[in-house]
Amino acid sequence: MNLNDADLYSPFIKGFIFLMTVEHSKNTGDNPDFSTMQNMDSSRLQRILALTPVVTYTCRPDGNYRATFVSENIRTILGYESSEFIADSGFWPSKIHPDDRVRVFENLPELYQTGNSVHEYRFLHKDGTYRWMRDELKLLKDQDGKPLEIVGSLLDISDRKALEDNLRDSQNHLLEAQKIAHLGSWNWDILSDEILWSAEVYRIFGVDSQTFSPAYKSFLDFVHPEDRECVDEAVQRAIKERSPYTIDHRIVRPDGSIRHVHEQGRVTYHQDGKPVSMVGTVLDITDRQRAEAIIQGRLDSLTRPEADTVGLSFEDLFDLDQIQKIQDAFAKATGVAALITDTNGRPITKPSNFCRLCRDIIRKTEKGLTNCMHSDAALGRGTLDGPIIQPCLSGGLWDGGASIMVGDKHIANWLIGQVRNEQQDDEKMMAYAREIGANEEAFRAALAEVNVMSQEKFSQICQALFLMAKQMSTLAYQNAQQARAIHGRDKIEEALRENDRIKSEFVKTVAHEFRTPLTAIKGFSELLLSNNQLSQEEQEQSLRYIYERSFFLSDMVADMLDIARIESGAALSLKKSLCSVTEIFRQIEPFLKAQTSHHRLDVTLAAENTLLNVDQAKIGQVLENLLSNAVKFSPADSLIQIKGAIIEKSYQISVADQGIGMTPEQMEKVFDKFYRADASDTAVSGIGLGMSIVRNIVEAHGGSIWVESELDRGTTVNFTISLDYGNGK
Repeated sequence: MNLNDADLYSPFIKGFIFLMTVEHSKNTGDNPDFSTMQNMDSSRLQRILALTPVVTYTCRPDGNYRATFVSENIRTILGYESSEFIADSGFWPSKIHPDDRVRVFENLPELYQTGNSVHEYRFLHKDGTYRWMRDELKLLKDQDGKPLEIVGSLLDISDRKALEDNLRDSQNHLLEAQKIAHLGSWNWDILSDEILWSAEVYRIFGVDSQTFSPAYKSFLDFVHPEDRECVDEAVQRAIKERSPYTIDHRIVRPDGSIRHVHEQGRVTYHQDGKPVSMVGTVLDITDRQRAEAIIQGRLDSLTRPEADTVGLSFEDLFDLDQIQKIQDAFAKATGVAALITDTNGRPITKPSNFCRLCRDIIRKTEKGLTNCMHSDAALGRGTLDGPIIQPCLSGGLWDGGASIMVGDKHIANWLIGQVRNEQQDDEKMMAYAREIGANEEAFRAALAEVNVMSQEKFSQICQALFLMAKQMSTLAYQNAQQARAIHGRDKIEEALRENDRIKSEFVKTVAHEFRTPLTAIKGFSELLLSNNQLSQEEQEQSLRYIYERSFFLSDMVADMLDIARIESGAALSLKKSLCSVTEIFRQIEPFLKAQTSHHRLDVTLAAENTLLNVDQAKIGQVLENLLSNAVKFSPADSLIQIKGAIIEKSYQISVADQGIGMTPEQMEKVFDKFYRADASDTAVSGIGLGMSIVRNIVEAHGGSIWVESELDRGTTVNFTISLDYGNGK
């Protein structure tokens, strides 16, 4: 007896096959050389099989498949008695689900070819429900290879099938959800450089999952060349710093189209700290970015000043998809053709219900199309009293039109028509066909198809159109006003938030700037009060430092008072007098020497005896502030230049350094109150009011001030004082 491939079966089936071999040997006199067979307890094995979760059976191998043995556990598994199987040769096939029966019998020949066969099918339980069963069959043969018996097992796999179905449904739902959301998932095995993409990722990147195998390099090849470096840096940073990976970038598909994507991911690590894999998602945000660009364009248009309506378009104010639906419905309900154009007659919407005469014949000729556009423009002449009704300038059919306005701005025309009435002259129409070079026979046939409508009815429809267009004009104006109101509210809120931020930063800066000199003053004061052993020189040094720091605090308080007066709207108080340029610089000479002790100073003043009508102290304050900044922001021993010259009708003074310079963004804000380019604790001291006060002083004198700077190349501040003395003191 042949037991080849018995290892394919469970131990229960192996035992059952062995039992069948023993029983067959008893009946036939065969005596296979199995040493364990001599001690086999057949009844005990039968009892064991009855307790297993597998129904074991034997049946005839002659194509009848009548059962010759069925284990007793059939009762608990499928609800039947074993005798029911054995008594009726048609019992087994009759209980297989009709949708599975043909497939099972088509695959049975495999059993006779290979000696083994496995089937999964639904089988009718005695309670009337179908259960999924796994049926494993083994063909037993004699020494000559002749089939003796089929041994099989039935295992209830309904729970497994349910799980598979649920998993399959979940996967399908996930795939569908990813497709709807344009969101794909990926898993990158960093060690092997293999990447698993979901179906949606392949769709986003525009490649076939059957022919493309993703890897990190091939992924980078998809990234737009201008974005590739920053994407790679973001990936490497996420791996190195154990931080989330998140970035927006562009990809270039194989067809050359560009998509915008948002990627997120996280890295997992082995217990030894080495990166193992990176999982994440990719979201196609192309449509969102386009929509945001459109919305921003509309917002930019709508938030212009009310008087500025140049460039304001119909598309800025209305959703074209919704307008198209309204236009289509109106045309269908009234039987007229409809179209919305700009003020030059160019279409904004798609034509609705256009007749074949206009669509396929007149507008297909060069002259006919030109005349149509002229007629469309004439129908929307921006009238507010009612609709315009007249024969078309191109074909002679009756048309009507109404204007759509935003305030007094004419932005579009809603046109209807392409109807005939009792006043129509067909011969004139045919003459027009010859004039534009249209085929007369086709023209006449298409003319006969045009909708016929009385003049009175068409006028009523045009009046309804006018009322709709008037309502749209009101809505357009309200949309524009609402957008401006929302934009204005947002700008106020943004300004308030920025103001709060500036105030908080200012308080922090002032506290820091006051704390340092106050701490020093307190320390030296305590030293003087508590130590009588200080020498005269040490006492003088301490007092000098206290004096200098108190002046520093006094200057800051003065700056804050100045800016407070300016903010309150009070005019800057000036005590003007005629003084020479030399006199102005002489008053700040001690300051110049003290400030530039560690820098090289070059002062070149052309026409230094020129008289200026200024507040000498205030202009001195300007010069001291500019020079102080030049010293603070330039390295020791570098050159600081002060130049003066007459430029046209003003005296221009420039203070130039070779310091750190400024970016264009910093230059734009340098005169803002409380602005400091570097607000960190290690930044150069100051509370950010000096340059704002300087500008106010210069402008109060009728002058102007500006900055020229380049990062790491130094800064030059220029200001002018008018030479016109007519302003008095």
